Amino acid sequence: MQGNAPFFFVTVAIAFNYDRLLISSSLDQHHEKKDGRQEDEARISQKDIDICSLFNTDKSPIWSDLKKDILAASYWPMDQANNSNFTQWIDGLFVEYYNVHQLRRSSFYPADAAASKVLIEVVSDRMKYLNGQLRSYSPPMHILVTGGSVTFGMNCAQNPVGIPEESLNKKFIDCAWPARLENLFNRGLFQNKKVVKVTNLATGGASTDVSNVVLEYHLIPEEVKNELPHIVIWAHAPNDAQAPDKGVILRKHIPEFIIAASNLRMCDDLLPLVVILEDFYGYENYETVNQLSGYLYELATWYGLMGINHANVIKHELWANLDKAHIISNILGGDYSLHPGMGSHIGVAWTVFYNFLVAFSDSCADSASGERITKNPMNSKYMGGYEIGGKYQSIRSTWQRNKNVALDFCSDQLNSNTAAPSPCTYAFMASTMSGGVVRPSDLIKKMSRILTANVGWEAAGNPSKIF
Repeated sequence: MQGNAPFFFVTVAIAFNYDRLLISSSLDQHHEKKDGRQEDEARISQKDIDICSLFNTDKSPIWSDLKKDILAASYWPMDQANNSNFTQWIDGLFVEYYNVHQLRRSSFYPADAAASKVLIEVVSDRMKYLNGQLRSYSPPMHILVTGGSVTFGMNCAQNPVGIPEESLNKKFIDCAWPARLENLFNRGLFQNKKVVKVTNLATGGASTDVSNVVLEYHLIPEEVKNELPHIVIWAHAPNDAQAPDKGVILRKHIPEFIIAASNLRMCDDLLPLVVILEDFYGYENYETVNQLSGYLYELATWYGLMGINHANVIKHELWANLDKAHIISNILGGDYSLHPGMGSHIGVAWTVFYNFLVAFSDSCADSASGERITKNPMNSKYMGGYEIGGKYQSIRSTWQRNKNVALDFCSDQLNSNTAAPSPCTYAFMASTMSGGVVRPSDLIKKMSRILTANVGWEAAGNPSKIF
């Protein structure tokens, strides 16, 4: 469940061994980095030419040009690839509801051009490494996704063509749209090579403030810490739309998320690229949905974040056919509900993939035409929070203060692959929805593994359940 579903987390600080160093949420110019990208104006380099050839748009829009590859990468589960009912359904989704004209509705703020250029370099280096042209290890382009149960994959196996759902429901991590996005990049664009990695950190019931804790306290898998994300996608719309006070999302929760995500690469002006994604979710109250959509647009334009709205691609088709269950099922894969089915997950993956294809294609086209790709003079990483009654004069002073914090921290860093330190020596999160730590005794048992002494601390709650 999402929204009002119970969610419990515990963050434990055993020892603070340094001052907390995080850019404040009330956040101008870019600090220099020692990673070989110190120019204020960037151009696509010679090493990116091979990658840019993938985004040649001379013949037709890139989405149409890659149709065959995109569809082949969308036939998951693979054991259904020869199921004509399955493949015809996906082909129909592509043609009827996710053609290039409809997908253009999804972009409400473009990706930063300089960041797109750097991402192309990351992909290029990865390809060269996999092809044996680089000796030193070059990691895949890493996309980190946070969200609630929709993004986690709840109901992602529901489909209108008779594929058994029982086995698929045990594989949310494979069925949900983040896994499909990875598949689209690697199978659809890079000949099944591991060029892109997508990590899904979504969990049921999680709103933005929960993911803020996850990112700030580094409650992330070791493989994420070892290969920090180049892109972070926010996908909490279904839960945040249920917040009683949506103003706090605009003024506090999402600004704090942007800072926590940005601090994963604290010494890099351009990365991670933070993306605001509004996926489709079937609420009856459209005022609730529209209010949050307006806030997301305000935040994307305020911070200069890439903004993607999947709902814009399909919502009018859905509204026009609410009395036709077979059409709703055909588009979503299931009912018009909070947790749409397989069709919606395929559609979200297509929508996000499309927006990155456009961003990369535009960046390459600008380079080919001789257009200079310049950095945004006011990087979102140092921007201040969105405050009611705020004055323009305060924007730069706040920005400069936060820039100075980053400069102080990064002065001794050798590269941009550095995260801000966690405020705690040890931290973990326990969720009543994900199992493992449900009762107070479970929490005590987990803590006993790392505590050398316990004075005055105990877990309390209902004998059978933590609240």
